Amino acid sequence: MTPFSSLPEAEQKRPAVKRKPLTRQQFGALLVKQDCRCAKCGGKLDFSKPRQVIDEHLQPLADGGNNDLDNRALYCAECAKGKTVKEATPRARSKRYAEGRTQADKRAARGGSTIQGRKNPWPPKGSRKIQTRK
Repeated sequence: MTPFSSLPEAEQKRPAVKRKPLTRQQFGALLVKQDCRCAKCGGKLDFSKPRQVIDEHLQPLADGGNNDLDNRALYCAECAKGKTVKEATPRARSKRYAEGRTQADKRAARGGSTIQGRKNPWPPKGSRKIQTRK
């Protein structure tokens, strides 16, 4: 198990299920089930502009989710974006860690740090009094 991952290695190596789009019947069933409201914020779903209503997997396919209707929900565009970012960041981090593409790995591959220590040009704190106006 990698430090950043929440799944055991056996489940991580399993190929992800391919995403299947919702049929019109499934989409309608979710609308009725959620009363035309976002699953996260509870706001009314806006159908006036394209791509404002997004169907999301409650448990991501990459983490062992499936395409069943019980694992799907409708989100407004803002909530869907936030959910995606929240899920993708740890997944990308654990992938980089597993593949050895972290900054520490890159630094070690090129022979250590190339950044030289810089001396602070400012005098140490408290060594010089600040003059005040009277």
